[in-house]
Amino acid sequence: MKRNGFTMIELIVSIGLIALIGTLVVANMGNVLSGEKDKQYKEFIATIQNAACTFVDVDKTKKNQCCPNNKCVGKTCSVTVEQILNKGLIEEKDLIDPKTKTSVKVTDSVSVSFPSGVKTCEYTPTSH
Repeated sequence: MKRNGFTMIELIVSIGLIALIGTLVVANMGNVLSGEKDKQYKEFIATIQNAACTFVDVDKTKKNQCCPNNKCVGKTCSVTVEQILNKGLIEEKDLIDPKTKTSVKVTDSVSVSFPSGVKTCEYTPTSH
C-alpha cells in the first residue's frame, strides 16, 4: 500500500534546512549592510575633506590663507566646517554622519597641511 505525504523525519530535515538557509541569508545581509555603512562613512569624510581643500584654494583672505605667497612647504592650518559651509562648498545635508545620524559640529575643523608642498586635508569628527 502506497501512502501519500511526508514522514516526520523528512519534515524535520526540511524545516532544519530552511532554518539553516534563512540564518545564512540573514547573517550575510548584516555584512552587506555593514559594508555599505562603512562606504557611506568614507564618502562622508571625503566630502568634508575635499570641501576644506577647495576652501583653501578659493578663499584668499589674509585671515584664512594657508599658503601665503605660494610658500606652502611645511605650512599647516585649520579650516572649520562652518567656514566651508558659509562659503557654500558643502550643504547641511552633507554634514549628517551616516553612522550616528547626527550632524557634525560646525566648530569641527579640518587640518590642512603641505608636508612636501602637496596639500593634504585630514578630518576627524569630534564625538557628539
